[in-house]
Amino acid sequence: MFQAQFLMNTATTSIIVYGPWMPRQGDNITFTLDLVGAKLTGNFVVELVTKNSEDTGAGTLSGVTAVKSTAGQIDATARGVEELVRYRYTFSEAAAGDWALFRMLDPIWWDDVAP
Repeated sequence: MFQAQFLMNTATTSIIVYGPWMPRQGDNITFTLDLVGAKLTGNFVVELVTKNSEDTGAGTLSGVTAVKSTAGQIDATARGVEELVRYRYTFSEAAAGDWALFRMLDPIWWDDVAP
């Protein structure tokens, strides 16, 4: 979804960046953060934000988070997401000059199956 994105913090307060909204393609989602490189004081944090299409505003944090401080991949799963989802990117501790080079792999969607 996002290939080779570079995010840099230029102040002592953490920046917050939102990705674009995407429509839900199933009841549940597993997303993967690939942190290619970083210079971090704390962690690089990706949170899943969700809302219904008729809702206004920036959406609601789902409580599902992927946190990484060194290069590598980490995935997270959310169940029962609303109609629209997007990612929120931030640094857990802010320092000027912190940066992250990352990509978000295509999410995996699936529906619940009732017995």
